[in-house]
Amino acid sequence: MMSPAVGCKIRNVPTLLTCKLPVHLSTSVSRLLPPCFLPLCALRVSSSPGDFRPLHRHSREEQNIAIYPHIEILSHSYSILTLFLVQKTGGTQLKLLISFPNHGQALLKPMKQSRDTETDVNLFYFSDFERHNAEISAFHLDRLLGFNRIPPVVGRLMNVTADIREKTTDHKVSRTFFTSPAGNVCFYGQCEYYCSTEHPVCGRPHLLEVSLAAILPDLSLAPRRSWRSPWRRSYSRTKLAQWEKNPNYCDSVKQTPPYSQGTRLVDLIDMAVLDFLMSNMDRHHYETFEKFGNETFLLHLDNGRAFGRHSQDEPSILAPLQQCCRIRRSTLLRLRLLALPDFRLSDVMRESLAQDPLADAAPLLSEAHLSALDRRLAAVLQVVHTCQEKHTDVIHDDLDRYDQDSLTDRNTKQ
Repeated sequence: MMSPAVGCKIRNVPTLLTCKLPVHLSTSVSRLLPPCFLPLCALRVSSSPGDFRPLHRHSREEQNIAIYPHIEILSHSYSILTLFLVQKTGGTQLKLLISFPNHGQALLKPMKQSRDTETDVNLFYFSDFERHNAEISAFHLDRLLGFNRIPPVVGRLMNVTADIREKTTDHKVSRTFFTSPAGNVCFYGQCEYYCSTEHPVCGRPHLLEVSLAAILPDLSLAPRRSWRSPWRRSYSRTKLAQWEKNPNYCDSVKQTPPYSQGTRLVDLIDMAVLDFLMSNMDRHHYETFEKFGNETFLLHLDNGRAFGRHSQDEPSILAPLQQCCRIRRSTLLRLRLLALPDFRLSDVMRESLAQDPLADAAPLLSEAHLSALDRRLAAVLQVVHTCQEKHTDVIHDDLDRYDQDSLTDRNTKQ
């Protein structure tokens, strides 16, 4: 029989995504995370991947029903009246913490440029604007890849005056409101970059698009640890990071805890695949919940600098995969599935994003960005193919236990 696990059914397609959390983790996970962080009951824990293998037996429409059954609920939760908001401390750009009458909270990132604006080629990655639609799109892409490591994010159209100016209790925000020459209500708050009258956040004249991300449990309830990524960029205009100079850099990473054991290394490579697909060069740290030690999962937080450029790719983001030549079997199977004509990544992404409230105004990602996803997916698969030509241990088989359990179940039924 299958090993003890916690499972759940999702509408009429219970085999699409099923929790398989080991008993020693399942209770802790369910107590630790808020319900909105487990909308699919498909949280991948390193020791037990989510079951997605039957996906190829279902239509793309059925997949979307299974993967996003709670988008409407989330949208409704974040459409209720704002109770109050303050500016979030830290970070380089303007972010607000918004509170709702039902005691819920969300991290707000405002629209600062049009969705079709491409990042200036002369800007360094650490000088780029953060984009509200990038946060929303990253959440959807993370789900489609089967990672489920980004807290839910949804778009909302807010009234700058009624929802922000009249509700803020933060003087750093309230004192920066003004009316632009065009008659739009604007503000800029206080932060390291782009918080000035030259870089304001403006309504049209009052309405403003924003992204709202679910807030993780308070650190007093669920302590998290921040880890510096081994493939962190130098954040310098002149210096290169060590991994950019040493092609054998991964050899030293493999000898260093926590990457020397468990699945932390392939977790990091999953994150690199996600970042490459959405062209996010700003992944300097990641977080984990302390409670689970190294038997944990990574949190893919802060994706506002993704989807900045569609006309060119950044191969260096794939350095963890290229240098280590390791990838989860489940991740590779999902990528191959999304490369098939019937499940093309750009198509399922387009359909998924159409469920967000802001999609009524305009697509959250342009067709150029969607096409870039397919192009980059092909590049990832090519890197894996090149690795397999050189090495025999490229695939980390996280589905072996699933295969054994499935075979045991079939033999038992016979």
